[in-house]
Amino acid sequence: MTYNGPPPKFHELRDNLQLIAAIRRRVRRDVPEAAGVIGQVCSAHGYDDPGKPAIAWDDEAARRSLVDALVRDAHRLLGHLPEAERDPKQAEALRCWR
Repeated sequence: MTYNGPPPKFHELRDNLQLIAAIRRRVRRDVPEAAGVIGQVCSAHGYDDPGKPAIAWDDEAARRSLVDALVRDAHRLLGHLPEAERDPKQAEALRCWR
């Protein structure tokens, strides 16, 4: 999946990246098997690194590529989590990705 819309303004992109990161942290924290799956199938960013991804932040193509990669990681994570009954906290965390 690739984003083909108009170029986002930098602050909009930053907000999207922060939202994606927050949702990813929530899923990793609230869904027990998510951390293992992230380690196996997600590669857009060092998910254990506390800082921002290491890209050229002044390069629009690099920022756009990062967003695409993070979205692909989210889809891979959802596709590789085992089907299971979820408690409300887990279900809500996963619902944020959809």
